[in-house]
Amino acid sequence: MGASLPTGNRDGFDMDKRTADIRVLASHETHYSTALRNIVSGQTAPDAETDRRVADLLDFVQSRPLRIEPVVGAFADGRLVCACACVESPGRAALVHVPPDRVARRHGDVLAAALRTLLERAWANALVLVQALVPPESRNLEEVLSHAGFRFLAELVYQERAADAPPGSLRVRGDLTFVSYSARTHELFLDALNLSYVDSLDCPDLTGLRTTEDVLAAHKAAGRHDPECWFVAGDSQGPVGVILLSKVLSRPAFEVVYMGVAPRARGQGVGDALLDKAMKQCVCRDATRLALAVDSANTPAVCFYARWGFNEIARRRAWIAARADAGGR
Repeated sequence: MGASLPTGNRDGFDMDKRTADIRVLASHETHYSTALRNIVSGQTAPDAETDRRVADLLDFVQSRPLRIEPVVGAFADGRLVCACACVESPGRAALVHVPPDRVARRHGDVLAAALRTLLERAWANALVLVQALVPPESRNLEEVLSHAGFRFLAELVYQERAADAPPGSLRVRGDLTFVSYSARTHELFLDALNLSYVDSLDCPDLTGLRTTEDVLAAHKAAGRHDPECWFVAGDSQGPVGVILLSKVLSRPAFEVVYMGVAPRARGQGVGDALLDKAMKQCVCRDATRLALAVDSANTPAVCFYARWGFNEIARRRAWIAARADAGGR
């Protein structure tokens, strides 16, 4: 399929923007592998390191309940110049993979056109939410994402700490009970998640875009799901907090996929109790590290994790696109 591109000039975009051929690529096509090389490294020619990274991406997808759909390439004079791809997960969501910032600088308009085609295909496939994660220095990519219909969500701070003793200032409520996940407790987890979303400072623009069932399905697909590592904390009045842990496949570590506290229990030690529970799960399962990501604008959470001794290891800026009818938006 072809697409006409905008002719407006923007600094840093130097490709001829009059026309380009935008194609959705099937996995059996020769250009499919070329597109994946462009996405992971910015180049299209075969190269041992680039091909290893493509293989790692394909192995990652195949090891989880994920699929790559669609892969979109932009061509000029029959030559692929840039590409993008969706890695679709359960929960009607996907993570879009885009090439490095230098490709966006050279081919910004055609990459934006490819991303718009990708979103059209995603909505046709009944997806509701598509997200891109880019390094903080990728300003050209952010401009392209904006022109393609994405909006900025949050800067995510990835953190880790050793899975060992909790901080000395730990405040754990002694009246809490913990229930693990099962088919019988599924509704309890939905209730706990919904309570934790009320007035949350953690990526608040995500609230309501998908059903809680969708969100829970997506959390199950993160890493290796073990229902005995998902917990709802409750008191005599009902659920007050929830923590979802996932085994990291590539190393002896667990990730906090989600943690939240109900409004009535915030500031009362529930967060300490949930992380203490997480640490104990790591120890009994021979995991040496606990990892998580936090919205940099969520100051209470940032301070909380700092008190627990988490250290920053990376940052990514999250951009999202939502289907027009998602969450009534």
